[in-house]
Amino acid sequence: MDVDIGRLHFLIQALDRHAENSELSQRVLKQAGLRQQDTAPPAAVYSAHKEALFIRHACDAVGDITFAARTGLEVTSASTVTGYISKYSRDLRQVMENLSRFHGIIDPAIGLSLRVAGNFAALEADWKDASFARYHRRTEFLLFAALARMRNLTQVNVYPIEMRFQHKVGNHVKTYEKLAGCPVVFGAEKIEIILPLSALELKVPTYDPKLREHL
Repeated sequence: MDVDIGRLHFLIQALDRHAENSELSQRVLKQAGLRQQDTAPPAAVYSAHKEALFIRHACDAVGDITFAARTGLEVTSASTVTGYISKYSRDLRQVMENLSRFHGIIDPAIGLSLRVAGNFAALEADWKDASFARYHRRTEFLLFAALARMRNLTQVNVYPIEMRFQHKVGNHVKTYEKLAGCPVVFGAEKIEIILPLSALELKVPTYDPKLREHL
């Protein structure tokens, strides 16, 4: 089960900036069972499990449980087909509909789906491979990255009604809430980002219907 190597490069760069050198990221790569040559061209993909281990060990190495979430918030773009489809979508609703349809192409471990009910909308995450449920830091990275992408695509500081995770983080909840700018619930039934319905109508300035259809 593989994912795009670009995400690992992004994580390595974030860790290097935090440590102000590359020694730490090289050590974390080894802990995750990766070699430096595994990240270099022509490598285009790598193991999703090793990605999860890299994120876990990176958080341990810097002594910050929120490192993955913080790094997720730094995500501004995606060089995948699904990323480009989102970039040329009409609005946030269409972005989420596209994610529901195509996200499995770039991450077969987890599925994303849009649910609209009553006066709110939810971007829900469901495990396609239940073994990934134990990688809590990777889950946080993915969901906070999804929030960052919403903000970048719409050029609006989207603030969810609530973010929800199935795992628990002890007394760190307030730190996550400060990062997200909204309530964050841990030990929830589902993994999801809850948004007001009005957020779905936020326009994507880079919308190009012909290019989106082609992609």
